[in-house]
Amino acid sequence: MDLLRIRDVEPGELGELAVLCREHAEFDRGLGEPIPPLPDDLAERLRRQIFGPTPEMWCLVAALGDELVGYASYCWVPSTWRGERYVLLDCLYVREGVRGRAVGRKLFDAGAARARELGAERMQWQTPRENHAGQRFYERLGAHGVGKLRYTVKL
Repeated sequence: MDLLRIRDVEPGELGELAVLCREHAEFDRGLGEPIPPLPDDLAERLRRQIFGPTPEMWCLVAALGDELVGYASYCWVPSTWRGERYVLLDCLYVREGVRGRAVGRKLFDAGAARARELGAERMQWQTPRENHAGQRFYERLGAHGVGKLRYTVKL
């Protein structure tokens, strides 16, 4: 896998990133997650979030040659209890057929390194309860699950 590169997504790749996001949503739906259809203008929404005047997130991609085979997106979240902010790993996804080849680990490690460079001391994320492979992956990284439920409501 010497052609694999972990790097920032480029503006011209947002359509391809949106395809990966759709695959990720389908994967999570298969685990019983009630995920609504993703918006048709997802690439443009990602452009505003990643490359807009006030970027809200950063996104790393795993590129195998010219093809994107995975991504991880990150953003800052304030913590009331600690009076600081932490990095949220919003999504981590590796395309089927490439899993099991350390691509997810490389995306995670690169994101954690970037977070440390930016001054973060903690990173948090979530995974579906039924994603047992994902849970094993995160536990191998030294992470531990926190027994909370995440709720969402449409506004």
